[in-house]
Amino acid sequence: MRSPVRSLPPGVQRWAARAWWLQWLDALAAWLVVWLLLSLMPGTMTPTASALTALALVGLAALAFCEIAVPRLFETDPAHFWFEDIPGWGSIYGLVSCIAIIVVSKLLGKLWLARPENYYDS
Repeated sequence: MRSPVRSLPPGVQRWAARAWWLQWLDALAAWLVVWLLLSLMPGTMTPTASALTALALVGLAALAFCEIAVPRLFETDPAHFWFEDIPGWGSIYGLVSCIAIIVVSKLLGKLWLARPENYYDS
């Protein structure tokens, strides 16, 4: 009797082999964003905070460049849709999706969940 599990397609195997590196790049991007937000805290920026901000911005720029360059350097599968060929499509889609989630949750909180200040007084 044959096993019901098929082997993965070659494109999936290539990306699965790179998953470890992609996870570390994702973690690095998250830390850079955290450092950037911490360095932009209110108040005067010290030279250290300015250096961290510059480092975070350079790191984010490098990651954006890598997202554009890496798929072009390595053989990738053809895109299923035309917009998947746009450089940085994953970052743009992720940013727009994140902003949409924040805006919708804020609207839900204000329009549906929030109650007037004197709601329990009456």
